[in-house]
Amino acid sequence: MSIKFLCLSVDLLLFVYLQKQFFMRMLLVLIHLIFLTIAIYMRPHHDLVHYENASDAFRFACEIIVVLSCLANYLMHIEEVRSLGIRLFFVNLVSNYSG
Repeated sequence: MSIKFLCLSVDLLLFVYLQKQFFMRMLLVLIHLIFLTIAIYMRPHHDLVHYENASDAFRFACEIIVVLSCLANYLMHIEEVRSLGIRLFFVNLVSNYSG
């Protein structure tokens, strides 16, 4: 095998890995937004803490899922900081949002 072929296969594997990571994060964000939308639109106009029927219980479950997805997103960012290092993490943030 030539070195050019090995470099090409490593680049392809890295691209596939990063593409998989992107779609995984996008899926988690979509799930988060769906449950957040459900939790917001099911809110009653009166007391938010007490529930009277099954729809309130479903709303509570959606709110819990939203909180857990926020925690999962936070932990994914911590893992990214650990793998990149704090300096490269902030360089990546600045380069992504500088336009």
